[in-house]
Amino acid sequence: MNKGEINPQVKELKRENMHGLGKLNETGVEKKNEDALVSQENQRIANLEKECLTHIKNQEDEVKKDEEQLRSQDLRLEKTLHDKARERYKETLKKSEEEKQREQADKDYLYPYLEKRKLLGKEVLNYNEALDIQKDVMTKLKERLLSRAAIIQKKLEEERAKLDQAEQMQQKKADPDDNEYINIQFRIDILEQRAIRFESQALLKYEEMDRKLKDDKRLSELKKK
Repeated sequence: MNKGEINPQVKELKRENMHGLGKLNETGVEKKNEDALVSQENQRIANLEKECLTHIKNQEDEVKKDEEQLRSQDLRLEKTLHDKARERYKETLKKSEEEKQREQADKDYLYPYLEKRKLLGKEVLNYNEALDIQKDVMTKLKERLLSRAAIIQKKLEEERAKLDQAEQMQQKKADPDDNEYINIQFRIDILEQRAIRFESQALLKYEEMDRKLKDDKRLSELKKK
């Protein structure tokens, strides 16, 4: 053995000797090991063997638990991927259906109203159904027109408030600048013209829609009352 090297010591022991069993002699009498030191050493080694086997069994149990946990995670992962795929499929169907509805709405101005009341596919509505659709369409149109008119009116009021403020500032100035005042007044004139034009157009749109509904074959029952 070279200097500095560490070599393991190997000692071979027979299991029957470690557990206190001796070989039978020629007369059949069991040879017993009465050496107390040898017995203690054998017992110590037997205990070490038992501890080693227990440790190995515990490690094997841990490995089995880890494998079961991994299999469980794999199942959950597969389920999650499946759920995601199913959700994507549902979203695709939903988008496709929404696109279809938009296309239908572009082609048929009554589509959203008929769909809402579950009347799609009916060629001719009865009087009450036709009346409901007429009210829905005209109410929606009126809301849109009033909303647009409110926006124009709000802008007009804001410009008028700016004009009042500009007039007050002009009165305080020794050398007033009329440019700002003129610009505000110009915007007010534009908004007032827009409001008048919108009001006349709104009345036309309302009348046109009312006539369009009455001429629609699906709402023909309205003419019979």
